[in-house]
Amino acid sequence: VYEPLVKYQADGSVKPWLAKSWTHSADGKVWTFTLRDDVTFSNGEAFDAHAAAENFRVVLDNRQRHAWLELVNQIVDVKALSQNQLQITLKSAYYPFLQELALPRPFRFIAPSQFKDNETLHGIKAPIGTGPWVLKESKLNQYDVLVRNDRYWGEKPQIEKITVKVIPDPTTRAVAFETGDIDLLYGNEGLLPLDTFDRFSHNPAYRTQLSRPIETVMLALNSAKAPTNELAVREALNFAVNKKSLIDNALYGT
Repeated sequence: VYEPLVKYQADGSVKPWLAKSWTHSADGKVWTFTLRDDVTFSNGEAFDAHAAAENFRVVLDNRQRHAWLELVNQIVDVKALSQNQLQITLKSAYYPFLQELALPRPFRFIAPSQFKDNETLHGIKAPIGTGPWVLKESKLNQYDVLVRNDRYWGEKPQIEKITVKVIPDPTTRAVAFETGDIDLLYGNEGLLPLDTFDRFSHNPAYRTQLSRPIETVMLALNSAKAPTNELAVREALNFAVNKKSLIDNALYGT
């Protein structure tokens, strides 16, 4: 539904998206983005530098809610230089600037006409973005229905409608999948019981896939209390754990 200026790739790099190019000052504080000129919101409103600047403004007007993201604290000014030129000024050079712009929130774009009282602090009128999907119907804790955005600037989805169901319990999700009530399961840790995923992965009727590792699982030892305050004890525990066996058996090779 919503899209960013730049987008993450599978290899961790960032590529142009709603912004087609950018430059920055020698000190790394002033960034100028050239936006695509063929993008509209799903209601027909133009996406341009003025709309983008307004989206940054409402996020920064509500900094406290978004203070978890350091970039929000680093931005000091955002303005439209022209119809397709957006300038962002930072307090100082900030190395993960582009990476944090690519995150799912908060710097994605909604049609400014959908702000409430020129802000988003108390919600929005409707979720109108620039993305390939439009939210048609939503029932809290039940489902969302999304339809194809026929105004989309990029490659349009091949299907016209998808329904995303809310199924909190992993076992119930698995049953819904096996009975054909849902066609696709997608998510991160906890989506399915690991033994169920293992069973699906060995069944030719299903197609399963794991992403490349994106996190590290670790066992933390309290080095301030006995007996793990001794280096030799911590080393012994490390050597005693068969990590490959743990991965292969407890985590089913995931």
